[in-house]
Amino acid sequence: MEKLRKRISACRFDNYIFGYATLYFFMVAPPRSFKIKARQQKTQGELANLPIYIIMAIELVVRFAIILLIAASIESLIGNTLYETNRIDVFFGVVMAIGTLHSIAFYLIFSSAVLSSTLTFFYRLIRNTCYALLSGFIPVIPVLILKWAHQLPPFEGGIALQLYSWTAAFFLLVGIIEAKIMVRMPLGTHLINSSRNLNNTPKNLHTEMSSL
Repeated sequence: MEKLRKRISACRFDNYIFGYATLYFFMVAPPRSFKIKARQQKTQGELANLPIYIIMAIELVVRFAIILLIAASIESLIGNTLYETNRIDVFFGVVMAIGTLHSIAFYLIFSSAVLSSTLTFFYRLIRNTCYALLSGFIPVIPVLILKWAHQLPPFEGGIALQLYSWTAAFFLLVGIIEAKIMVRMPLGTHLINSSRNLNNTPKNLHTEMSSL
């Protein structure tokens, strides 16, 4: 089990640019506000003197704009009737709501002056719940395509809803287990100390979290 945990800890999807970019634009990946802040301070950029919550708000607006652009492109491609019948607008609304919740939790927890194991676990729990709610849509997509191909009402029989519920519940269970056993710093937090004035150094913070 320990070897498996270490192998999982070594895998980070931010090492894969295309996959990470896709997840970031769909608000699955965590915000990059701490990294943006650190880079701006290093280069004396326009955002260097802004508080981290302002940078996160700007980042959130940009991600919203990308989501809306993707949604508008899909609606233009498939037509308004099919777009609304399959409730694709609801999907993107859920994505934006979950992304907002994730970003707020990320900011509130990792802006805390004292980063404890309890707070980190609480963040993982919120993050993994968000992931589970989004993962529930995965099996719904082929069902909607199949219904469309056979010219059937997309949500007739409740199959799509059942698949969503079971998939989300499964990934929620997996997420709870992951939140309990993982000890590495969550993605997007490795430059926290570079963007705020804390007494802890990155080395000390890493040592603290590795001991949990």
